[in-house]
This record gives sequence, structure tokens and C-alpha cells, in this order.
Amino acid sequence: MTAGNGDARLKSRLAPLATNALLLSLSLIASLAAGEVALRLVHPSARQPFLFRQYLESERGKFCSYDPQLGWMGKPAADASFHYLDCQHQVRQNRYGFRGADYGFDRTGKRRLVVLGDSYVWGFGVENDQIFTSVLERESDPPIEVVNLGVSGYGNDQELLLWRSLGNRFRPDEVLLVLCPYTDLWENMSPVAYGYPKPIFLFSKDGYRIGNYPVPESRPGAWQAGQTDSDAAAMELAQRPVLARLATRSALVSSTIIALARLEGPRRLLERRRVIPVRDHAISWEPLVHLDPPSPQAAARWDTLFNLLDLIQEDVQSSGAALKVLIVPSVIQVYPELWERFVRENPPPEGAQWNRDAPNQRIAAYCRQKGIPVVDPLATLRTAAQTNLFLYFGWNSHWTAAGHRLVAVDLLREMAPRHDGRRLPRS
Repeated sequence: MTAGNGDARLKSRLAPLATNALLLSLSLIASLAAGEVALRLVHPSARQPFLFRQYLESERGKFCSYDPQLGWMGKPAADASFHYLDCQHQVRQNRYGFRGADYGFDRTGKRRLVVLGDSYVWGFGVENDQIFTSVLERESDPPIEVVNLGVSGYGNDQELLLWRSLGNRFRPDEVLLVLCPYTDLWENMSPVAYGYPKPIFLFSKDGYRIGNYPVPESRPGAWQAGQTDSDAAAMELAQRPVLARLATRSALVSSTIIALARLEGPRRLLERRRVIPVRDHAISWEPLVHLDPPSPQAAARWDTLFNLLDLIQEDVQSSGAALKVLIVPSVIQVYPELWERFVRENPPPEGAQWNRDAPNQRIAAYCRQKGIPVVDPLATLRTAAQTNLFLYFGWNSHWTAAGHRLVAVDLLREMAPRHDGRRLPRS
């Protein structure tokens, strides 16, 4: 047998194998492409946890303007995209400057709820229809009207003034005050928040007065929209591995990583390798709310919060409405590994200890004394956190769409008793 004949026979044997390998590769590519398309249709937000940007926009600078009574107020009819390090979404504000249904002051035959709060009510990080107020309205049976008056960055003092100037004109049956203690305790005691001047309630044994009022206008250019470069954001992006970058482009890759992250061992490895966001375990002033007993500084801040709560309850009840309180748990209260990291890195002052549930317990106890119903989604969020790593955004620490849905479920149980488990929105 000549060398030529041997080569010919070898080629004839290899040709089917090469063809089969090619067909197998094409079939695999087609299957992966089909799976990618299907996942993007079924789970369009799969890549969201991995999408990072190199700039941070100010939601106040872009969607608010100066207000002499409140410090800042939402821009009426604003409609633009919002970009932050770990989120991007469209913001549509109604004629009053809020993200929610555009109801008039005249009442219809439906039950009406006004919601007061900060960025959690405004919906930092999510689309309009994903905010818990929108889910609550959409899923309520019997139907209710939800008037969302959330403004990012507001303290309870601004929420009280907003209720007096506008909220009570909607003549609601109920008012839901959303308390975020780990930001409210700080904002309520300061004439400036996030670089913008604001009013401040100054309490004494004789009552109170409002300081920094009318509110002085901010520095020139403070209310312009521009994009702010962030060194921290650029560093975060530069340190991201190839797999994390691939997850921003592929729903298959991102969904696989998310599934693995539900297991404690793989999750810790993925966080160490920076494949998934390393979640912040506490904002700088959060230790104040977890001290048990509270420090003198923290006690004074709690007194101010409860004084403002008393005024809000008095005003709401005098309008003929009923007041409810919703407590916003922080991410370190929901995820045990983040709480453990917080405790490990922050030794408590002498004579005190850290109490993970302290802010919720303190608010609930005070509200019981005042006869104010409380909705606390902490237990619901903790249960979901056992299998869902993304109830909060990794960088900005607000609820994701999944977190908002869970909060809406708790509110529906409280406010719409006709619902049963089968009719609640999926969490």
C-alpha cells in the first residue's frame, strides 16, 4: 500500500468525524443561542445584577428642583432614564412630580392610600411598575388607589411638610408612612442632606420650631442633571473578572451564576473572586440604630423621629385618615452573613451590644403605644434571602424588583384580607 493510498483512507475515515463534530458544534451553538433568547424573554432582568456603569447620576439633581418649603421637590412630568453604578431604568413622574398614578384631588368610589417616604418609595433602581406601591395597587382586591408621594432623600420632617402642603389634599382613607430608620435618624437632625439644604424641626419642652425655613437655595448648578464620574465606580469595574463581564452580555451565564450563588459555599467564592457584587454590609451611620441600649446621641435622634411621628399621626388623624407605618429593613438585617461581618468589624461601645432587630423592635413598641398599625417585612425578606441573593442592589442597597414584590406581598396581606396565597403576586 502506497503512502498516498494510506493518506486517502485516513482522510476518508476522518471526514465523517469532522462533519459530525462540525454539526455537533453548530447544534450546540444553535441550542445555546436559542436558550439565550428564551432566557432573555422569560427573565429579562437576569443580567441586571452584573451591569455596572462608570458614572453616578444624582436622582435629586436630575428629577428634582429647588423648593423653599421642602428643600427639593420632584419635577412635574419628568421623563428620562436614570443611570447609577448598578442600575439603569426609566423614570416617569406625574404632574405633581412623583412616580405613580396621576390621580386628581377629587375622590372616586375606591379606597385611597397615600404613601409618604424616601428613595424606597420613589423606587431607586427599579421601573415605575416594579415599585411596591404599583404592585400593591395592581394586585389589590378590592381595587384601591395608591398615591405615591415618595421623594428620594426625604427625612420624616420633609414628609410631614409634604403631607401638610399636598398630601392631605388627596383626602385619603389611609396614609402609609415608610420609615427607614438608618437614614431617617441622620436626615431628621440635619439642615443639609446629600449636599442639599432642607428644613429641620427643632424640638424643646415648649414644642417645636422649624429651622432653616424657608430653605435657602442650593449652590448654582446643583439642580443640573449631569453624570458624575466616580473613582470608586471605575475601580470596581477595573477589578471585575472576565466571567463577571461575560455575565453582563449573556443571560445564560448570569442565570447560571445566580443559581450557584444560592449555595453558601459557591456564593462566598463568587464574592471573593468579585464575580458577583460584594454587598455593602452597613452604611456609615447605621451602627446608631443597632446599639442596645442606644447611646445618648442615638437616643436623641430616636426622640426626634418619634416626635415627628407624633406630629404626622396628629395631622393624619385630624384629616379623617388612618395612619400605618412600614419599616424598611436594611440589607444587614436581612442577610445573616452581612450582619456577622458587621459585628466582626465593629466592636460595640463598652456597656452596649449590637441588636440586629433593635430598630424594628423600637419602632414597633412605640407604635403599639400610639395605636399605629405596623407592617414589618423583615421576616418575609429573611425567608426569601435564603434562596435569593439579589433582594437588594449590591452597591446602592435599595430593594431590587424582587424586594419590592415581597414588600407588596406583606402589605397585601395586611391591607387586603380577601387575598389568599394563590392570588398574591409571585415573590
